[in-house]
Amino acid sequence: NIFPKLHDPAQNEELKAEVLDIIRREIPDNAELRKQLTPDYPFWCKRVLFIDGYYSTFNKPNVSLVADPGGVVEETSAGVKVASGATYELDAIIYATGFDPLRVAFPVVGRHGRTLAEHWGGDELHRPRTLFGIHVSGFPNLHFILGPQASNPLTNVTVISEDQARYVAALIRHMRDAGLGAVEPSSEAEEEWVRRSEKTVEGKVWTRCSNWYLKTSDGGEPFYGLWMETYAEYLRAALKREGGAEELLKFSA
Repeated sequence: NIFPKLHDPAQNEELKAEVLDIIRREIPDNAELRKQLTPDYPFWCKRVLFIDGYYSTFNKPNVSLVADPGGVVEETSAGVKVASGATYELDAIIYATGFDPLRVAFPVVGRHGRTLAEHWGGDELHRPRTLFGIHVSGFPNLHFILGPQASNPLTNVTVISEDQARYVAALIRHMRDAGLGAVEPSSEAEEEWVRRSEKTVEGKVWTRCSNWYLKTSDGGEPFYGLWMETYAEYLRAALKREGGAEELLKFSA
């Protein structure tokens, strides 16, 4: 079970040592290149690359690593220019600029005209609030798949999506059978889930470097939008909760 090993600093160092050994084996003759490709953060604090031969690719004569601290500062007619002033002619540029998952990209309006962005503290998602990462108080019949506070960076998103979809489908069948037209969580249940989710962040490896999981890459406040315990614990606490979730939900016709 790798999960506890990731979060224990001593065991994480052992995992990191295995990665460093791979780098040494695949790049045996270039110490500077090894240094540039060696992570300076704990193993899995950022997304892990699982692919054979990645590091050895940099040994090829037609591959070079440009590690300019200032990055690319300008596109030219022939390629790019970096901060040091060096220019590189290129046939193609791949824009690996990442993504911004921490923004309410379009208006969602709930009861009394209150928007989802307002409920979550603004467009920047300062503190999202859900029950199970699926329901939101004040927004009846709004069901997220892979919403905030529903997954950790280790779990396969397809597995989570399928389990959550089955949960939502069962809920809708129950409502149809009972003649119910709307459902949302109680504010108390939502607040308890937020508190419980935020507590799962404590001691996790994902808090030990700059990454999007905690919204630290731009120097902003920590973002508590993930469930950072195991997926098995999420199932026990949410989708397969003993006694079901109906007591946490408010139904209406």
